[in-house]
Amino acid sequence: MTTQDTVRPPGSPATSVTGDRATTHTGSGDVNQDATVNNVNGDQYLHQYIVGSAYSELLRSDSDGGVTYVKEHRIVAGDWLTTLRRRFVAPLDFDEIHCRNVIADHGAVVLSSSPGDGARTAALMVLAPKGEEVNRDVQDDLVRTRPDGQPVLDEATLEEGARLLVDLTGESGYPLTPLRDALEGLRVRVHRAGASLVVLVGRGDEEKLSSSLRDLVVRLGRPSPLAVLDRHLESREVPDTGTAYATQRVRTWAATATMGEIEEVARRTFTAYREAGPGETIGDWVETALEAGEAAPPEDLEAVKGRARAILLATSLMEGVPVEHLAVGVDRLLSQVSFPDDETPLLDRPGFQDELRLCGIETRAERRVYLTRAGRARMLRSAFWDAHPRLHTSFGQWVDALVADRSLSPVDRDRIAERWAEQTLRIANHREVLDRVEVWSRQRRWTAPQAAVLLTRVLRHDRYGWNGRDFIYSKAKYASLSPEFGQVLVAVCARELAATHPEQAIVRLHLLAGNGDTAVADAARSELVSLTTRRPLYLKLLVRVCDRLREHCHKPGWDHGTDRDLLWDLTPPDRLTGVLRERIGRTALEWRLKSGLGALFQRERAQTRTYAARWIGSGRRLMEVLLAASVSAGTLPSLYTSGLRWADGAATPEQRELHRADGELLVRMVDAAEGLGGRESSVAGTSTPAGTPRRENG
Repeated sequence: MTTQDTVRPPGSPATSVTGDRATTHTGSGDVNQDATVNNVNGDQYLHQYIVGSAYSELLRSDSDGGVTYVKEHRIVAGDWLTTLRRRFVAPLDFDEIHCRNVIADHGAVVLSSSPGDGARTAALMVLAPKGEEVNRDVQDDLVRTRPDGQPVLDEATLEEGARLLVDLTGESGYPLTPLRDALEGLRVRVHRAGASLVVLVGRGDEEKLSSSLRDLVVRLGRPSPLAVLDRHLESREVPDTGTAYATQRVRTWAATATMGEIEEVARRTFTAYREAGPGETIGDWVETALEAGEAAPPEDLEAVKGRARAILLATSLMEGVPVEHLAVGVDRLLSQVSFPDDETPLLDRPGFQDELRLCGIETRAERRVYLTRAGRARMLRSAFWDAHPRLHTSFGQWVDALVADRSLSPVDRDRIAERWAEQTLRIANHREVLDRVEVWSRQRRWTAPQAAVLLTRVLRHDRYGWNGRDFIYSKAKYASLSPEFGQVLVAVCARELAATHPEQAIVRLHLLAGNGDTAVADAARSELVSLTTRRPLYLKLLVRVCDRLREHCHKPGWDHGTDRDLLWDLTPPDRLTGVLRERIGRTALEWRLKSGLGALFQRERAQTRTYAARWIGSGRRLMEVLLAASVSAGTLPSLYTSGLRWADGAATPEQRELHRADGELLVRMVDAAEGLGGRESSVAGTSTPAGTPRRENG
């Protein structure tokens, strides 16, 4: 949606979002080619382990640690379903159209597959036909766990066209049997509502379904693993893709690899390509990626004592930082875990480089430290976290100090935050990660970007993603959020959630647009305007704003300013006329516009003339909306006056004639609404005929 350049009439809402906060949408597609959209094991999702330092550009800190949100001049985030489709390789025996026909006839289809064979992505392709990916979110969090530990299906209200996915494979962790009857009930409701449901089950679990769902099972085979790898490499623009790299070793590995493992190797191949030396080929990059993915031997922590343990743990979290920063990190860790002080004079202690070498750590370009064996850092982190559960709190406090160290680069601090989050989520402690999101945002220690990294990691987690979305929703409802925390939520909604769950991003940004802090509200409103360049999201927000005005505007204590201003941003006449010209859903949308505007006109009577000045001359349909809103609000005299005086603002005789005709049309419509349709109306300078006095104020 483009912002309006025209000057608003007196009494209009606040100025539209322009300048640095204006959208620069130039089309659809990915913002970041390698941005992760999800990380569900066994499926063909984009994935990039490090979120990156992008949040440091969005969330700029001042000298006091305060946060300023800087909107990117970028293409609006492309939808993730379109991205997935570009990378999708169909499993054997998969007929997308047949699956969609089964849904049309019965409301649901059940896809059965072996672990890691890409069934989830196939389900998403069924739910989002090519060319219609952006129309609606896929709701994939219907299964919840009750306090007694039993799974239950969410009984949310179903809308026509809703896309639902229920994953009951082994990867989801939810058992099928307790949900057997509820699934059949959901299928019936989905069919009646005109929605679509795909259920995923593991191979062999089909017999646990009800008889009606068993009849809807489609058994999927395995996609060609080399084709999947090639598609991922092509998407990352790795040169010379094809079969040249498919050595016997690659073929042997690919034969048993899951889709998630293949995608991970593609990511590591891309990394090897970027860091390649002269003369290296795609075969070398793939070999490097495979070596990095090989399981490291178990770490024997018993063989490592004293400072060596601290050095290994620090390196596992700080790998890639300059050696001097690692030395400081080791000292901080030793202090945090109450390690005994070393009485040896500093000059008599072993050299730090010697200590690193004995631990299998080397210093490379730019004096940055790396473990000599690829993949060892993650193994070490897991080993230390598993061996020392009583030190998890101390590890967290140590990380608090590291991410607040401004001598480290933003990328280094992001990596540390993400590696800590990875381990904390692995041990099923998502609440600690979410708590630190808020603390790191509010503490004014220049850690807001790292707070955004933590929240992004939660959103990308296959198990805790819905917890992250619920966290944002519950926090966004509070108008008294700290400015720093509010802007972190805006940034994550705009960069991450808008790519994976755009409809949910709209809802959360709308809540944040009502925040009591101007910086938070402006940032959220700006991002909302950017997102609504996509028609389905535009319609969703327009309906949401109109409904809120209709439901709440009559309440004296309700602050309607946010929705008043958003409604103005969403209703430029050219765009609105185009939407109302479409037949599908037009009646419902017109009703919502009339009721929402009517509630606004009743709350602020001057808005009647404001919208009249904007919409007169933009077609009869918009004037009918104006008329119905004015009737419900009791502001027809104001509308009548606007029609009478419309020609006064014309600059030329030609414009005056056009304005006179448009104003006269509106006057006749008002007369007809008041039962005066047979009376002659007078516009632009002539008086109303005698005997038919009119009040023109109000």
